[in-house]
Order: sequence, then structure tokens, then C-alpha cells
Amino acid sequence: MNSTFSSFDLDGLEPDISRSEHFTIRLWAKDEKMDEYSLLVDLSLSLRSLQFVGKSLEAFHHPLPQNCILLHLSDGIYTSFTDMASETQGLLKKRSHSRDVLGSSFDSLLQLANLDECIQDAFKARSKLEAEINALLSDRSAQSGQSERFTEHEQQYSTIRKDVHVEQRSIAHITRRRHDIRQGLQARRAAVADGKKAQLSTLEHEARIEKAAKLSRAGIADVSIRSQGQLKRVCKSLMTIFPIEPVKNKTLHFTIRLIHLPNSVFDDTNRDEIAAALGFTSQLVHQLSLYLSIPLPYPIEPNASESFIRDSISVALVQRKFPLHPTNVAYKFEYGVFLLNKNIEFMMNRLGLRVLDIRHTLPNLKYLLFVLTAGTGETPARKAGGIRGLLGGRAPSLSRRGSEESVLSQSNEIAGKGHPAHASRGGLVKEKDALKGLPYRRRLLRDGT
Repeated sequence: MNSTFSSFDLDGLEPDISRSEHFTIRLWAKDEKMDEYSLLVDLSLSLRSLQFVGKSLEAFHHPLPQNCILLHLSDGIYTSFTDMASETQGLLKKRSHSRDVLGSSFDSLLQLANLDECIQDAFKARSKLEAEINALLSDRSAQSGQSERFTEHEQQYSTIRKDVHVEQRSIAHITRRRHDIRQGLQARRAAVADGKKAQLSTLEHEARIEKAAKLSRAGIADVSIRSQGQLKRVCKSLMTIFPIEPVKNKTLHFTIRLIHLPNSVFDDTNRDEIAAALGFTSQLVHQLSLYLSIPLPYPIEPNASESFIRDSISVALVQRKFPLHPTNVAYKFEYGVFLLNKNIEFMMNRLGLRVLDIRHTLPNLKYLLFVLTAGTGETPARKAGGIRGLLGGRAPSLSRRGSEESVLSQSNEIAGKGHPAHASRGGLVKEKDALKGLPYRRRLLRDGT
């Protein structure tokens, strides 16, 4: 008894050996009279032919055969009452396996067997403690009287009734909550269905809007291209009506309609010339603001040589209206010219242009018109009949009514006369306003211009 078995390792063997259900047990023994060991038991067993004895031998009361071997496995005790092998064949057949499939080692099986014994001992100890506790409780209950038993039963009964009442209330609450959840789920399903319908309609509406937007963008691009061409034509017409030409041998000095306008320095100059030039300039700036759709911060009242400009922005000013013609109060006139230059700077900034010197009135205006008329595209022709406003009511001949050359030639003819009395109401100074510049006209006639 208490034999010591030598250990062996099955990890290096194939699964058809380490996981085989057939094994052989051989046991040698000898007594005091024998010199050598003799084979006592030679059993060829199959795991499928083992009979289950029980969890332990305490509940097993049947006699065992001679030289019976008991196998203590993890789930109980097994033995073989006969040495006959199992007739049934195993489900696993011998086949080649890769050697990387490993089984449990013998040491692991021994550790599991020891662990199982410890667990069985713990179960036995627990059963023993339970038996002792039950015995103590039975002794105490036997010693207590009938009144104590009745009181305990009453307390248990009241406790049970309270528990039942609490459970009933909990069940009712759960039932109501289940009903509310079902209603909420139904409402959500309905809302999801409505949302899907709304989503489909929204997608269709978005598709229609996107299609209309594409058409609108195409139309806007077309209108923008055409409006740029029309703006270029209008600016060319304004340059024809109000020609701004450089003065020879003077850098950054220009004339408007052959009238020289200094760059914000008005010492020792003809007041009538300055008034007329500023009148033309104010009229040109006012027309440009209308064609470019740029509201001027300082509104202009163009009135030939008696034009005015308003300052509604500054707070500390008492006077809001300033002249654009020389007066006896010099600072008012100079402030009006400053406001006119600020209007030109505002328009250039709106178009992305930079002003190098705000005091250069005509150079900045010439640069602005040059940029507006620049480009490689063709300038669209004016529609037939549009020249009447420039000719003061005189209509051209029927053979030249739709010709752009006719428009330019007749406009140049009017602009080349050199004085404002022949200007039209569409962009030139009115004749009654030009009569105020008679001294200047007399000087032009005297000089032979």
C-alpha cells in the first residue's frame, strides 16, 4: 500500500496515444517467501467500460472482487468488475496529427487529483458543520416553549404578509411601467414612420431646390457676365462724356473736359475753372456710384459749378453741407474737396483698388475708370434708340440708329466743343447751369480754343 509510482510525461506523444481511451494496468507483488516480484494483475481496460462506484466509498456497501483496482477520477470513483474490454469502438480513429497539439501532463493530473481530494475534504467538513449546527438548533428549539414558537410563527407570518404586499405593489408598478413602455414604443414607431415620410419629402424637396439653385447659379453667372459687359460699356461712355487727359510736362496733373483741376492745392488758380472742373468731377462720381450700385458715404448734389456735398457722419460738425466751388470761407471748400476724395477712395476700396494718395482727385478717378473699362471681352453695343438722351432730343438717321460707331461719333462731336453749354441731360451739365461759367467761356474763346 501507499506505493510510489514513477512519473512519466505524455507531452511528447501524439494525440492518438495521449488521448486514447484504452490502457493497460499491470501490478507486480511479492510476499516474504518470494524472492522476485510476480505479475499479480494484468488488466486491459477501456474508459468506456468502467463502472461508477460513487463520490466516495462510504456509501458503497457491496463486496468487491479480489484484487480489485479502484480508479479515483475527478468526478468520482470508477472500477472494472471484469477484465473484458469494451466491445464498442471509440469515436476517435487513429489519424495523423500535428505534434503541436498538446495534452495534459501527468503532474497536472496528479495536482487535479490532489485538488479534488481537498475539495472532497472541504465538502465533508461542511457537511459535518451543518450537522452540528442543525443539532444545536434542534436542541434549542426543543427547549423553547410553545409560546415562543407561536410568537415566532406570528412574526414570520407578519413578515411574509409584508413581503407579499411589497411584491404585489412591485408587480403592479412593473405592470404599469410595461404598459407605458409599450405605448411609448408604439408612439415612437409612429413617429419614426412619420419621420421617414418627412425625410423622403424633404429629400425630394431638396432635389428640386438643388436643381433650381443650379439654374439660378447659371443665370446669375450669365447675368454677371452680361452686367460686366454693360458696365464696361457705360464706363467707356462716361470716359467719352467726361474725358480725363494728362497735362503735358506735369506729372500726375489731369484735365476733365479740357479744364485743369489741381490735386487739392488751389493757390493762384482761376476760381471759375476750379468750380467747373469740380462740377464735372462731382457729376462723374455721382453717376459712377449709381452705375456701380455703391452708396456714397458723403452724398453729392451735382449742380454744375455750384455743386455741394453733405457730411452726415461726423458728430462734432454744426454745418452738414459743404460747397464744391471756391467761396470766401476757404476751409469749407477744402473740406468739401476732401469729402469728394473720400468718396472716390471708398468706391476704389469697394472694387479692391488701393489709393496711393487721397489728394489726387483726377488721377484716382482716371485709374478707377481705366480698371472698369479694362478686359479682353467685347463691349456690348447700345440698343437702338438709346442715343436720344445723349443728343438732347435729336434722333439720328434711321440708317445709323443701331450703330455703335454712330453713338461714339456723335458723342465725341458734342464733347469736343469744349464748353458745358452743349451737354445733354443724361450725363452732361445742363445748359442753364453752364451759363454761370460765362467768364471762363469768354476766356476760352479769347484764347482761340
